[in-house]
Amino acid sequence: MGYGLEVKGGNGQTLFNTDEGGIFLDMVATSAQTYTNNTTVSYNDGDMVFARPSISSSINHLSAYDDSSNNYVRFYGSGTYILLKATNTLSGSVPAAGDYGLIIYDGTGYQQSDILFSTSRTKNKAINIQTVYDAGSRSGSLANSNSLIASNNSGLYVTVHGSIASSATPVSFTRANYIFYNNHGTYGSQIRFNSYISGSFINGTLFFSNEQSILVASVRG
Repeated sequence: MGYGLEVKGGNGQTLFNTDEGGIFLDMVATSAQTYTNNTTVSYNDGDMVFARPSISSSINHLSAYDDSSNNYVRFYGSGTYILLKATNTLSGSVPAAGDYGLIIYDGTGYQQSDILFSTSRTKNKAINIQTVYDAGSRSGSLANSNSLIASNNSGLYVTVHGSIASSATPVSFTRANYIFYNNHGTYGSQIRFNSYISGSFINGTLFFSNEQSILVASVRG
């Protein structure tokens, strides 16, 4: 490489290279947005949608339908969501020259639009990824300890990609995929994954593990 910065991991893999640029996930809005029943949110390939339901004594689960073929999520019930867009430059302003910090440019110039990364970049809100659960790692049965996503739901959002619920409440004869935010009952304030088919035609309930990765995040700022 020419002049620039290249960061490698312990086993030699390249983590960041200014010659190649990088891909970041940037919040589209300056804060979480409200959704109501049947709200749809469009996204592009590479984008991510996080959500958190409104929690009451009778409503405690995040229910959504992710139509990945048509790139939109339909929400059921109410709550808030965050849309993260894939980009190779992060938004937000950078203080004037002379401030301490690290700024990495893309090699084409030294304008705000040429910045790949900056430790001094300012932005009203940011996302902190707390945990990532790989596909197949979470049990669809709430009673299984492997269904646990977080021990306390306070302020946490989860990705809704792969969700295929068809209403705001579990429905027999239909594949359901829910994230339970419990503020009461058996699981206290935990968040748990739940995915199943139930009905007389199978004489019981079949549980499924998560088909896509589940990311848990909080909003900073």
